[in-house]
Amino acid sequence: MAGELIRVDARRSASVSALKPKLPSILPFGRNRGRVERLDEKQGFEWVGEALSRTQEALETLWEAEELHRLLFVKIPQPRFVCDAKTLRILAVNEATVRQYKYSRSEFHRMKVTDLSVPESLGSFKTFCQELASPQRGTTDGQDNVFRHRRKDGSLIDVEIDAAVIPLRGRRLFLLLAQDVTEKRRAQQRLRAHQATTQALAESYTLTEAGPKIFRAICENLGGDWGELWTVDPAANILRCAQTWHPASQRLPRVERATRDMGFARGEGIPGSVWASNKPLWIADISQQPAAHRTRAADKYGLRTVFAFPIRLNREVLGVITVFSRRVLPPDKHLLQLLKDICSQIGQVMGRRRAERQLLEISEREQQRIGRDLHDGLCQQLAGIAYIASNLHSKLAKQSPAEAVMAARIAELSRATAVQARQIARGLNPVNLGTMGLVAALEELASSIGTMFSISCRFESTHRVRIRDHGAAVHLYRITQEAIHNSITHGKATEIRVSLHRKRRGTVLSVIDNGRGLSNVSVEDWGMGIENMNCRARTIGARIQFAPCRGGGTIMCCTLPARVRRPK
Repeated sequence: MAGELIRVDARRSASVSALKPKLPSILPFGRNRGRVERLDEKQGFEWVGEALSRTQEALETLWEAEELHRLLFVKIPQPRFVCDAKTLRILAVNEATVRQYKYSRSEFHRMKVTDLSVPESLGSFKTFCQELASPQRGTTDGQDNVFRHRRKDGSLIDVEIDAAVIPLRGRRLFLLLAQDVTEKRRAQQRLRAHQATTQALAESYTLTEAGPKIFRAICENLGGDWGELWTVDPAANILRCAQTWHPASQRLPRVERATRDMGFARGEGIPGSVWASNKPLWIADISQQPAAHRTRAADKYGLRTVFAFPIRLNREVLGVITVFSRRVLPPDKHLLQLLKDICSQIGQVMGRRRAERQLLEISEREQQRIGRDLHDGLCQQLAGIAYIASNLHSKLAKQSPAEAVMAARIAELSRATAVQARQIARGLNPVNLGTMGLVAALEELASSIGTMFSISCRFESTHRVRIRDHGAAVHLYRITQEAIHNSITHGKATEIRVSLHRKRRGTVLSVIDNGRGLSNVSVEDWGMGIENMNCRARTIGARIQFAPCRGGGTIMCCTLPARVRRPK
């Protein structure tokens, strides 16, 4: 009957004896056309052989699958962890994990995966694990989950973790794949620093204005905690601190003031050594070099690593940038090259600014020379012509009245021309800038413009503003001249108001007209004059803004910051 078992007598055949170790001792009945038939001995052994063959193939397939999964976990080149989803205790790691983190397998089995995170990444990693364990999420594919881990030797690496939840015998496990992205992130940070520096230099008028943006780009992307900009003072032949930078969360006013008051001669201290050698300097741990003369920030702020770079124009050193970090950082050749490129950019900008100043100084000297020549030469000759014509008028008054009138006319024109020439000479060489100051010079300029062009031009100032820097006063005067010229020539203005005021943010110079306005004047007409004013403003660290007036016309506002240092 169906399901009946029969015992096989292995002694009835030699073949049975040969297969005895491999065959079972019982065989089931088979069914054929609905009838139960007893299998003969040959058929039974054939059936068993086929069953064993299929079983052997299934076992081999299972063994291959298990070996493949084992190799995928153990031999894969990226670190892999298996940890308990609830306790985060590490249950298994592959060989790449041992090589990457320097811990042995037995050490890993006594650890939690959170033990690898640095304190600043621990909270975000725990949140990541909590979200991974939630029912709504089971994988993290395609997400950027980057955390910082500490290896056994204390070195730090950035890892991007992909994870999945694995159910096993009623437990939930995490399979974590940790890919080292340290160099990738460093390359991205270096690229961001370079782009931010380039943008800061392009958008800023002066290096003083661009300095905070440059330091923020370098320090925040490259691990710096304190930055210093040193520029060469040619007169004293020393390096002076032009700017310092630190995170906004730290307030060190005394250290900043002390650093700004310091100066380094060639070869003295870290900045002076870079100046003398004209080469970059990298000290991984300045605490191990007590002979190195450091700034007060290094001791007060607990700084360890310093890298300093010369700002060069060709072979000339224009300044030095020093960046400090609280961490001990080994020299990085890629970072060295990046900072070299940044300093080269800064050097080119400083070189262009210096060329602009030199051109303006040459132009100013030439204008002053022409002004003196007009005042001392042409004006004196016109005065002489007027004197001769007056004498001639006196002699011809009785003898030839018609010629006397002509002589009087010549004398009058000569005196008027002399007055105009004297006004031009004073515009080219404003003597009041050196005697009575900028206010008096602007008052005289407004008066002469009104007389010369027969328009309303007035000057106002609520307080007696005094610009102690003669160079800055000259540039403000020239900016006013250029603005008035543009208002009359291109804006067709008939009323101009010049004002100079001292405000909290600095000295504000304004020129307001009732002309056609910027929108109704071609760019070519305004372009050269505006660029000339911007160039002068950059030279003194000022900023110029143009805006339309409510009733028509244009307002030009030039702001000179309070206590500004001459930009480099």
